[in-house]
Amino acid sequence: MSDDRTCRTIAMIIVAILLPPLAVFIERGCSGSFWLNVILWILGWVPGIIHAIYVIIQDNHIRERGGSPHNRHH
Repeated sequence: MSDDRTCRTIAMIIVAILLPPLAVFIERGCSGSFWLNVILWILGWVPGIIHAIYVIIQDNHIRERGGSPHNRHH
């Protein structure tokens, strides 16, 4: 993992802890994942954080493999 990716991932995890829907919106845009995270966040802050971190890690893994997380079918 490059230093830029590491820095970005850490920054996104901090955003995910503070405001989970914002982190998912930055990663995936206004997609189903975003709306799922909004619902989870409303139901409880911790489920929203867990989902946001999952999205960040999953998209980071896709980037490492040379793909684009924005080309995924949701």
